[in-house]
Amino acid sequence: MSIFDEKKSYSRSRLRDSFRRYTKKPSGMRGRKFDQKERAGLVEGIFEKKYGGQISKSDYRDALKKLETQKREAKDRNERQELDRKIKFLRGAGEF
Repeated sequence: MSIFDEKKSYSRSRLRDSFRRYTKKPSGMRGRKFDQKERAGLVEGIFEKKYGGQISKSDYRDALKKLETQKREAKDRNERQELDRKIKFLRGAGEF
């Protein structure tokens, strides 16, 4: 079940709060989990101001595609791993 099954879009603060409360470790994610502050900070780091105050399902998918592109273009292994962690978290939290 996706978080967008209930509503078509979420405000930034509501999405930040839902990320903060999401404590499950997404499947396929290795290593350490994001702590509460990191999970809340993902909203500001990934969903830029161009998405506006409301984050829709299409905005969420666009942000995931952008992260996947950044991962492919990353030169450093550590940077790729960090981007992979973010992608897996977002997929798990959004259940895509």
